[in-house]
Formats: sequence, C-alpha cells, structure tokens
Amino acid sequence: MTDTGIPPLYDEERGLRELARHRLKRDALTRGQVVIADQLAEHMQRHFSAEEIGTAGRALLLAAASCAQLAQDELPASVVVNILGFAAGRMVTDGRAWLDAQAGEDGSDG
Repeated sequence: MTDTGIPPLYDEERGLRELARHRLKRDALTRGQVVIADQLAEHMQRHFSAEEIGTAGRALLLAAASCAQLAQDELPASVVVNILGFAAGRMVTDGRAWLDAQAGEDGSDG
C-alpha cells in the first residue's frame, strides 16, 4: 500500500533493484545511456527543492515503467512522449488546484 491507501501499480523497490543491476552492465550502449540519464537527473534536480527530488524521481520511475508498457503495445515513441506530457500536465494542474484549495481553507492568499 502507498501512503494514500491505494495499492501501487508498480513495485518501485523491485524497479530500482532492476535498474541498479542494468546500471552495472559494461557494454557501451548501457554506459552511454547511464551517462545521459545522470546528466538528465542532474539537470532536472535543479528544478526541485531537496524535499521534492525523491518524489520527482518516483514519478519518473513510474513514467519509465509506463513507457515500457506502452512500448510493448507498439505505440510510436512520439505518441508515448505525448501521453507522458499530457499526464504530466494533468498532474501539475491537479497539484496546483489542490494547493489553491488548501490555501482557501486556511484563509491565506497562497
């Protein structure tokens, strides 16, 4: 169970272990992917507070798992990227709406 009480759709710990195993591979393709992934993580982390980095990482991990599933469904990469973008936009909008609602409940202006 997650802290929301909703069963997780993806076993994050298993996914992290699997990624760690793949990261140890020594072939050129995997090493190149790890370098790009590390650069992406460093770039993205600048956009988050220290407290948000873990949550952002979890979101990316879940997105990667979703991409893998969509790839099995043979959707083109551009469609997968669009789907992720739409999902991300929805989550940002929902998060902002929740924060605005919380600000309204305590009488502050945000």
